Amino acid sequence: MFKTIIAAVLIILAAGTAVCDMKEIKTHISDTISSMSHLSNTEYQQIFNLAMADVTGGDYTAAQMVEKQITDGTDYRFIAESTDVYPGAAPKTIEVTVHESPEDIVSISDITEL
Repeated sequence: MFKTIIAAVLIILAAGTAVCDMKEIKTHISDTISSMSHLSNTEYQQIFNLAMADVTGGDYTAAQMVEKQITDGTDYRFIAESTDVYPGAAPKTIEVTVHESPEDIVSISDITEL
């Protein structure tokens, strides 16, 4: 997300607005952030839960949605906690990439232990 904000500022500056209004830049950045984060935390959690519904062998809890990227559909990257389902299992931190297709089909693209 920060790359997008920086890119937005650079585009404004590169467009010949060397003497630009900071209020205009802040408004543009705010609009960019708003357009990227149209879902609530509850909705992100629902996407994560839907993707993880068929994954067995552990309990998975999303701690934070860290990235959203529009592709052929939408990709979401979550930092989550995973605990194997056996006595004494230690929780692990994982990164889960979830893809939502244009047809609203949610699937896991990648799971990586951090």
